[in-house]
Parts: sequence; C-alpha cells; structure tokens
Amino acid sequence: MALERARAPCGTRGAVAVGQRSGSRARAGPRRRRRAPWRRRGRARAVSRRRRARRRDAGCGGATPDAAALEGLARTAFANGDAAAARAALERLRVGERAWTRDLALLDLRTAYAAWHASPDAATAAALAAAADALPRAAGATPDDRAEAAFRRAEAARQAGDVDAAIAGFATIDAPAWRVAALVAVLQARVVRYARTPALEPRDALLADLGAAIARQDWPTDARATVVVLDATVRTAPAPVPVAAPSGAARAAGDGSAGAAAALPLDPAAQRAALERMRAFPKSFPEATALLPAALRARVLLEVDTGSASDPALLTVVEEGDRPALAAAIAADLRGEVLAASERVTALPLSDPSRAALGERGRRALVAALAFAAVAPQAERAAGRLDLAHGALALGDAAIAVALFRAEADATPKSLRALRGLALAATAAGDVATARSAWDRLATIPDLPPAVREEVDRVRAGPAVAPAK
Repeated sequence: MALERARAPCGTRGAVAVGQRSGSRARAGPRRRRRAPWRRRGRARAVSRRRRARRRDAGCGGATPDAAALEGLARTAFANGDAAAARAALERLRVGERAWTRDLALLDLRTAYAAWHASPDAATAAALAAAADALPRAAGATPDDRAEAAFRRAEAARQAGDVDAAIAGFATIDAPAWRVAALVAVLQARVVRYARTPALEPRDALLADLGAAIARQDWPTDARATVVVLDATVRTAPAPVPVAAPSGAARAAGDGSAGAAAALPLDPAAQRAALERMRAFPKSFPEATALLPAALRARVLLEVDTGSASDPALLTVVEEGDRPALAAAIAADLRGEVLAASERVTALPLSDPSRAALGERGRRALVAALAFAAVAPQAERAAGRLDLAHGALALGDAAIAVALFRAEADATPKSLRALRGLALAATAAGDVATARSAWDRLATIPDLPPAVREEVDRVRAGPAVAPAK
C-alpha cells in the first residue's frame, strides 16, 4: 500500500491510500465489533492521514503551497535561466507561512535582477528595488549580501537616468568582494555625468581618477579593460563649451549654476599614450570582446586627434558580420568631427592662427569618414552625406564637396541644398561647366523660395562663375 501511495499521481495520493485502508476495515468491521477501542484509534489515524493528504495535495496547486517544493522550483527555474518562473514560485512562497530567510531573500534579489536585466521597465525596476531593500533586513544577511543589494539598486538608478543616486549608492559599497566592481561602476557613472552635465563633472579630475585606476595592476583584467576604454572615451568626447566667468553672486552661491569653466587642452603625450592602449587593446584584453566596438571607435578618434592615419582594416578584430554596422557607427563619429571642425573654422576670423590646425584636423576626419562609410551597409552609406559635403566645403576641400554634392543631387534631383551646394562647390573648385549646370537645374524647379529664385536669376544673368558663399 505504501508503494501504491508513492506512485499515485499528485492530488490522488492521500485519497487512494485512505480509501484502501478504509475499505479493508469496512469489510472486516462485522467480525471485529468487540474491538471498539482499536476501531476508534484506527479512525483517528485515518483522519490524520486525510489531513496529511490534503496538505500534500495543496502543494500541487492548492491554497497552501508546499514551501520546500516551491523553493526547489524557484531555484531550479533560476538555474535554468527562467527568471519569470522563478519569480512566480517565489511569489507563491511569499504568501505562505514560511519565514523569509536570508537564502530566500538572496534568491529573490537575484531573480529580480535577472528579470530587470532582461526587461528593464518600471515594474521590474520596482521589484528589484523592493528585493534590494528586503535583503539587508533578512536574518543572517552578510556584508557581501548587503553590498550586492546596494550594487543592484544603484545599477537600476543608473539605468533610470539618476546618475547622482547611482554614484552615491556605488560609493557606499566597501565589501571586499564588491569593492572593485563598485569603484569601476562609480567611474562609469561619472563618465556618463561628464557627457550630460560637464559642469558637475570636471574633465581633468575625471581623467586623473581614470589614470589612477589604469595604474592599478592588482585589479582584475575585466575591470582594467573597462577603465582603459572609459579613459579613451573621455579623451575623445567633445570638449565642454566654455562659458563666461560667473558673477560675484553666482560665485558666492557656489551652486555650480554659472556653468563649467573652459577645460585645458589635453596633453598630446597623454593622447598618444591612450592611442597606444587602444591599438594594443585586442591583444591586451582578448576576453573583453564586448568592449571592442567602443575601443575601436575611440581609437579612430584618437588617430584623428594625434594626426595618425585611420584604416578600416582595423575592423578585422571583430566578427565579420559585425563589421559593417561598426563601420557605419565610426563613420557617424567622424562625421560629427567634420561638422564640429567646420563650424568652428567658419566662426573664427581669418587672422586666427588656430584655423589652419583645426582645418587640417577636420580634413583628416573627412577622409577617414569617407573610408569607413565605404564599408558600411549599402543603405547607410549615404547617411549624412549632405552635411558632410557642406563640412568639406567649409574646410576648403572643394573637390570632395563637389563629389558629395553631385552624388546627393543624382539621388535626389530636386534637392535645393544639393544643387545649390554643388553649384557653390564647383565654383570654388573652378569647374565653371558643373557650376552653370547646377544653377540651370535649380532654375527649372518650380516654386523656389523667393531668396533662392533671386540668387539663381542673379547668378545666371551675371558672370560665368558665381562667387562662392
């Protein structure tokens, strides 16, 4: 009978066992009327068995879950990567009478983190915050447990955009097992803050702290790889826009509202050292494949900054299928460099001595942008082409500007910007025929804006070559 009860399906084990014993007693009952005390004791045991059966059946879906079974289910689901099933089992366990132990609280935190990491939204973030708050209060929680909870909560804050709260949360972590990860996370959050609000994160102080982290040879390889890329990222980010000196009232307030002071130019030797770290990155950190795209993007920008040549052949260190998209991202970075340089050159007076160096840097970025765009996906090769053409013209490279404007005009024959840009670039290059053809094509477009119509009529009625603008 015990064997039959063990093999019975969930929800029927108790009923089958009790029914068999009850039936045997019913058949033997008439011959055992004189053994009333025995029958009373047997009846009590049968009631006890029925109660145990109901409790077992409840663990298979009843109102009172079997705590051990649910905990096992949660752990198995989490080990198999099914965070949703693990969370569901923990939620059923939470409503039971079992104490919420340190092990359960830690499992709750880790499953909540896995669910949030897979789908970071308001609901999963709230569940992660609740689990992070509960773990330190659990009986028997260790310093490492509290550090893990604080780290995950700070991660959620960083993902939500609250960088200051994330930095404060990471900074509280001092448990040995989490100390390096927390220090690296603080640097990551500070880099984000520098990109968003430079007034709150001075660049030179940030670079000094990153340099100190790079020098830590006792850090794990993955941590050192991260700070090396962070350092290069800061060095290649656009410099903060200088603002006027704060007034006396603003200085007295000391609230930083007056803006960021102009950052000093970066040390050329430090820039070259950062470039060498990026060039050696694939060999120095062969396991850090996830950081390769960021490292290569920073490398190309450092090559532009230091006057070195950039070659799309550097993309061979990433998987072949990932190369076109990475080439498009690098081309976009370089296009931003071209536009920034062209805007600054245009704003500077002709007598400014920095115009030449700035124009040369912009032209290096222009050549590299075209090289990487050529190996980008076909659909993305024309991205930003018109802006790049205007940048080339402003930087004084009329020949490249003509080629880019012509390609854009061929792709969009009625583009006013493309045709006018082609006419001006051809004029700057001394190509009278191309310039005249572009003005004539503009003249055939109906409903031109009055200012453009006036310009077209004036140029076509005047000299063969119009002055560049």
